[in-house]
Order: sequence, then structure tokens, then C-alpha cells
Amino acid sequence: MTRVGRCWTAAVGLLLTMTACGSSDTDEAGTDVGHIERPPTLQSEFTPLELEETVDRLIARINESTVEPMQMVVLLKNLDTFFEPIATGASRAMGELGVTGNVLGPTDQSDDPTTSQSLQNQQIEQAVAGGAEGIGVSPYGDMNAAAVDNAVANAIPVVTPR
Repeated sequence: MTRVGRCWTAAVGLLLTMTACGSSDTDEAGTDVGHIERPPTLQSEFTPLELEETVDRLIARINESTVEPMQMVVLLKNLDTFFEPIATGASRAMGELGVTGNVLGPTDQSDDPTTSQSLQNQQIEQAVAGGAEGIGVSPYGDMNAAAVDNAVANAIPVVTPR
């Protein structure tokens, strides 16, 4: 996994730690919300050991307090090539943490960059309107600033790479 991929995975993990905020171990229906059980990671020479240790520490920290379900959206510039392992990692993290959400992005890049930027702005706006409680986004620079600012103004935490 590349350095950027690790940063994205760590950022998504940090955003998901917000799921630890809550006052009970039951959801609205009164169902017991259990602690996070992380399946074992296959070890190989390519396993990012530091990242796996960080995720384990985050999950242990989350398990120290109560967990409530959270709705989250991760918006990537593309779901192919460079972003494919990031999408896989984000989906895995959401599954491990019991987060309801989606990893979204086009599967083919438009020749016109403004089309992709407009699509991502629409996805951010839809996430806000749909009640997302957290958004992770790989933005197109300043082109997404207004949509991100709107999400933040609606008290939705937004994580972007530096």
C-alpha cells in the first residue's frame, strides 16, 4: 500500500473513532451493540505492520467506550487504479467498525476534469442531505471547498488528506 493509501486508511480510521461517542450499548431499537471484533489480518511481507498496529489500537480505544452505529460516506476521485486499494481499505474499515456507509467515486475518469469535480460536489451535497454523520473525501483542491464548507457548516466532520 502506498504512503497516500496508508494516510487515507488512517484518516478514515480516525474519523470512524467518532463512533465511540455515545451513552449506551444499545441502539434505538434496544438491540445490544457489541464491541468491534476485528478478523485476523493475513500476514505477508507486504503487510503494513505499523498501519495494522494503529488500527488495532484504534479499535481497542473504541471498545473502551460505547459504540453507536454511524452513517458515513467516503468519496474518492476514482474507484479504479490508484484509488482501488483505498476503496477496499475504507470498505473493510467500515465493515469492521459496524459503520453504515458507502465508498463512492466514478469507475471511469471523464476527459473533462470539471465534470468529475461537479460530480464529486454533488456527491458531497447528497451525503449532507442524506444524513451522513461523517465524510471522507479525496477532493479536487479548491474546486470542492464550497461543498466541504457546507458539510462542515452542517456539523458533519469532513476528513481530507493534507
